[in-house]
Amino acid sequence: MAASLEHMEKEICSQKHLFGSDPSIFMIGSNPFTLPVGTLRQYAELLREHFPDFIKISMHSRVDDIEKKTDEELQLLYDLGIRHLFIGTENGSEEALRIMNKGHTVQEARNQLWRLDAVGIKYTCQYIIGMAGKGKGRESGIATAEFLNSVNAERVMPTGLTVFSGSSLPEMVKRGEFVEASEKEKMEEMLFFFEHLTADLYYEAVHYLNPLHFRFHTGDREMMLDVIAHIKEILATHSEEELELVVNRQAMHSL
Repeated sequence: MAASLEHMEKEICSQKHLFGSDPSIFMIGSNPFTLPVGTLRQYAELLREHFPDFIKISMHSRVDDIEKKTDEELQLLYDLGIRHLFIGTENGSEEALRIMNKGHTVQEARNQLWRLDAVGIKYTCQYIIGMAGKGKGRESGIATAEFLNSVNAERVMPTGLTVFSGSSLPEMVKRGEFVEASEKEKMEEMLFFFEHLTADLYYEAVHYLNPLHFRFHTGDREMMLDVIAHIKEILATHSEEELELVVNRQAMHSL
């Protein structure tokens, strides 16, 4: 349910003293970009009243949230200051998207990101390492790199797939419809991803679910080679059992 303008203004006024007139604003919620354009416009105008020089508004979005908005509406939202989206593109593998019922194909995601490019809205792509499951890391890593090579993402923010209770995934695992990739396989997927990535963007693996944590700009090719070498060294010097213990994803399940 969308927050009322009254509720939003109350929240703004309670914390306004912590910021200047020109902050970058992140609108919280699972994917606020799904809201009607009229509602988003009201939010943006209210924020402009209180922060007249704000730099941009950012928020989460699904691919189909973008698809539902016309080119004219996207341009309007850009003009209102909504200029960055965190988008659940998740993976470049068609099979992985289908298994996880993401509701879009790779080409559909690509088309919607190109529409954002046309109006100037920047975006961060989210990437779930291991999303394709056991034995599919090479395919997933290469496909995701190729997808990012074909769009203009500002950054990519990965996480490692984790089978949390309370979702449909544990039931899929029980039925044998999905087998989780090992931590070694997830790291191998990262290696294939980096070896095939040519796009210049920020790679920000800062989420606790990542099997390995790196933060750098991929345009720095020397750093990219160092990251690739580091992953290879880890894979060469640690057994699969050791990597499972070090990452300890079972402990993450209970968080």
